[in-house]
Amino acid sequence: MALIQRMKNTYFYLLLFLISFIVLSYNAGGLMLYSLDEAKNAEAAREMLEQGEWVVPTFNYELRTDKPPAHYYFMMLSYSIFGVNEWAARFFSAIMGSATILLTFWFGARYFNRQTGVWAAMALLASLHFNIQFHMSVPDPYLICFFTASLFFFYAFWNEQKSKFLWAFYLFMALGVMSKGPVAIALPGLAILLFLIFTKNLSLKKILSFKPFHGLLFILIICLPWYLAVHFQTDGQWTQEFFFKHNLNRYAAPMEGHGGIFLITPMIVLVGMLPASAFFIQSFKLAWQRRKEPAILFVSIVTLTVVVFFSTSGTKLPNYTMPSYPFFALILGYYFSQAISKNQLNKIAPIFLTVLGFALPIGGYVVLQGDKYLSHIPFVAAAFIPLALGGILSLVYLKDQRIQRSLITITLSWIITACLFFGWAYPLIDQENPVAKTLTELDLDKDFYHYKRVNAAYIFYLKNPVPQLSETAKIQSLIDSGKSFYLITRRSYDEELAGIVGLEKILEAKDIFETPFTTIYEVNGN
Repeated sequence: MALIQRMKNTYFYLLLFLISFIVLSYNAGGLMLYSLDEAKNAEAAREMLEQGEWVVPTFNYELRTDKPPAHYYFMMLSYSIFGVNEWAARFFSAIMGSATILLTFWFGARYFNRQTGVWAAMALLASLHFNIQFHMSVPDPYLICFFTASLFFFYAFWNEQKSKFLWAFYLFMALGVMSKGPVAIALPGLAILLFLIFTKNLSLKKILSFKPFHGLLFILIICLPWYLAVHFQTDGQWTQEFFFKHNLNRYAAPMEGHGGIFLITPMIVLVGMLPASAFFIQSFKLAWQRRKEPAILFVSIVTLTVVVFFSTSGTKLPNYTMPSYPFFALILGYYFSQAISKNQLNKIAPIFLTVLGFALPIGGYVVLQGDKYLSHIPFVAAAFIPLALGGILSLVYLKDQRIQRSLITITLSWIITACLFFGWAYPLIDQENPVAKTLTELDLDKDFYHYKRVNAAYIFYLKNPVPQLSETAKIQSLIDSGKSFYLITRRSYDEELAGIVGLEKILEAKDIFETPFTTIYEVNGN
């Protein structure tokens, strides 16, 4: 019987992973690498693979200091298998998301109950924000997965005292450091410290039981060779810019206009974890009531630690708080398991979700209709209609006290919507981006330059350097030399370029959902 049960568990894990991967990778190859972060990271990995470079990251063949290399390595491996394309760039992001869902189920089933694990996994899979993040070729999917794994294995060691969990904790912390840097130590370390304080376990003897010196040495063995290599190969420039500009400065003050008040961060989490987060009041109330149970206390502390930490950060981005999602999902999953067992569910949240289900397709239609560059495709807002239908059906089930069916209906309607969004709605919108609209009109054998600013996606799709010309005199000099080329820039620089003889604007397209316009000038030399 034990063997049969293990086989059943194995099949369930495989099925959950497969379903997660299908949803999180759905049409991942059908969308352009258009967003700034995606294009830059995907291109950096492409350049490293092309040059056989394993130490120094570059973008547009110049040093890139934004992130450590773990996600580049995974993308390079994927490019080697699938070729350089959108699917390959995003493949391991979907793998990381599927692994995160699997780990969340494992933790919930092991330290709460199986229903908690299932509902926590479903909460993540139903989150449109979670789906979006793990559809992207950026480092965050890797950090989220490794952060989640490290803390889950810390708790497993704290609870069971098995050394394999302790070394898994340090391994995934090291992989987090290779994904996004010191935050992968600082944030788990802060959460663990608070957990030990609240469980009255903060003592020298307890801390030493975690073998911190061995763990630090283990992390250094994994991480230090690359950090030292990139430091010396760039004469310290990578180290200086990464640690000060992209970590300390980013935390101390808003960068690139991404600031805001304290409340923005928790609001991002609540919106990002819909539909499950609609039950957050009831869930946190239950967590508070059961706070003496170590597992619920642990996931609550981690969730709040991440949210508060990034609430105090000067720079605020939606992806920053996503490491809290698996832990928040467990709080929600625990509430759902208790609500089902007691056959009691608060009706306010399902009503809210039903109203939201009607508001999103209507609001989406109005927004798209009002955008003159997207007004010809407002019908794509119909992708959100399953939310309204699912909401109505969930209320019918709730009226008949069929709590589990009500929750399943809500969850499935959001998963279906995510698939419709990535498979149908967003591809139509994606075709309107300036890179898609202009590349087909250009002679790709010509040289390309850019003036001050350029959409990073051009560099990925051109697969060649696009040198910067920062002064109009340099552009005029290049024209006078008789060279034929394209110049990519933004419409806001039109006045600066107006006096250049021989420069002709040939294309202009608006960046979707943003204010800048991409413009392309052509020079036909002698």
